[in-house]
Amino acid sequence: MELQTSHKDAKVLAAAAVGGACAFAATAALVMAGNAPLPDLWVLEHLRTAKTPGLAVGPAAITVIASAASAAASPALAGSATAIVALALIVRRRWRDAVLLAATGAGGVVLGLFLKTMFERERPDEAWRLAEANGPGFPSTQTLFATALALSLALVVRRSTARQSARALALGAAVISAGLVGLSRIYLGVHWTSDVVAAWSAGAAWFGLCGLATQETKSSHDRLMWRRQSCRLQ
Repeated sequence: MELQTSHKDAKVLAAAAVGGACAFAATAALVMAGNAPLPDLWVLEHLRTAKTPGLAVGPAAITVIASAASAAASPALAGSATAIVALALIVRRRWRDAVLLAATGAGGVVLGLFLKTMFERERPDEAWRLAEANGPGFPSTQTLFATALALSLALVVRRSTARQSARALALGAAVISAGLVGLSRIYLGVHWTSDVVAAWSAGAAWFGLCGLATQETKSSHDRLMWRRQSCRLQ
C-alpha cells in the first residue's frame, strides 16, 4: 500500500532541494576561490599520527570500518541491492517509488561524475591516502550517491507506512549511513572535507528534486480513488 504524500512532505522535499543546492553552491564558491579558509588540510592532518601522511590515528579497526563503509556504498554493490528493491516495488506496482530509487541511484552517479568534470579538483596527495582512488575529487561521487539513495529509501518507507517509529528509524538510518560514508572517505584520505560536504549537499538537493518529481499529487490520488470506486459500482 502506498500512502498519499502530504503537503508537508512536499515542503520538506523542496527545502532539501533548495537548501542542498545553495549549500553546494557556497562550498563550490569557496573551493574555486582557492585562498578561502577551508579546514581541509587541518582535518586531514589531525586524522594522521603526528600529522604524518599514511599513519592514521586510532586503532586499525577504524580503518577497517571506514574501508567497509566506503565499499558498501560503492555504486556497483549498493546499486545492485537498490535494483532488487526497485524490482520488488515494480512487482507491487509501486511505480513512483521504483522510479525514485532508479533516478536517485543512477542519476546520483551521473551527477557526481558530471560535477567532477566541471571542477576537476585534485584529491589529497597519494601520501595521505589509505585507499586507492582515481580521478578528480570534487564532489565525492560515492557520498553523493549514498546520500541521495539513503534518503530516497527513507522516503519510500515513509510512503509505505503511517507508523511514526518506522519512519523515524528509516530517516535516522539514512542520515547515519550517508554520514558514515562521507566520513569514511575523509578518514581514508581520498577526499578533502569540502569534497564530502559538497557531496552531502548535492545529494540532498538531488533527492529533493527526485522526491518532488515522483510525488503523488492530491488530484491524481483523488482520480485514482474515483476510478477504483467506479470499478466497484460496475
